[in-house]
Amino acid sequence: MSDMKKTGFLLKRINSFIIFIFLSITNVVRRCALQLLMSKQKTLDKQTLKEALQKETQKM
Repeated sequence: MSDMKKTGFLLKRINSFIIFIFLSITNVVRRCALQLLMSKQKTLDKQTLKEALQKETQKM
């Protein structure tokens, strides 16, 4: 493979990884927001964030 093809392949992989991470973060934020809407609490606590992160990690 030429250097240009290797670089292009690597850039595509990095781009896919960044998109995956962005979507995962978006899902965690969405889960936390839904949890807050369904509960009476007004602030995001560590437990809610921890649960959302665990659910997202299990999904992977």
